[in-house]
Amino acid sequence: MKVSKRFGFACSLFATLSFLASAATASPGLCYYSFGNGQWGSGGFTNSIDSPIFIVTNSSKVCTINGWQDTGTSTSPANVEYRLYQYGILSNTLYGSTRISGNYPQSGSWYSYTYTGVDPNQKYFLRMYPHSSAGMSGAGNAYDGY
Repeated sequence: MKVSKRFGFACSLFATLSFLASAATASPGLCYYSFGNGQWGSGGFTNSIDSPIFIVTNSSKVCTINGWQDTGTSTSPANVEYRLYQYGILSNTLYGSTRISGNYPQSGSWYSYTYTGVDPNQKYFLRMYPHSSAGMSGAGNAYDGY
């Protein structure tokens, strides 16, 4: 009886510590962004789109984006440039840029990219540029950390 109680206690303790460890490493969401309704990038819908402004606070000096983008056709896949800007009253400072090509369906595997060297406690936003003539849709989140 004593062995089973100790085993049960050890399992409970391990589960609690595992949960706390995973919760401590989870990166909080900073902002949600979305673009297109299947038309962005085609015809006259080629303007850049900005995300809401957010503040990065982690000491690792990183910001990760994770999302989906899709044209609905494999012959002309989605192609979006994601630029991270530090927000300024008079002008914005470009901190990093990546171009993600390919369809990443909402119900499939999403893309992920991490910007490094991001100064903490500053305001940032993402600016997205279409580089595909096919109409696109997409959405994602910016995270504070990895």
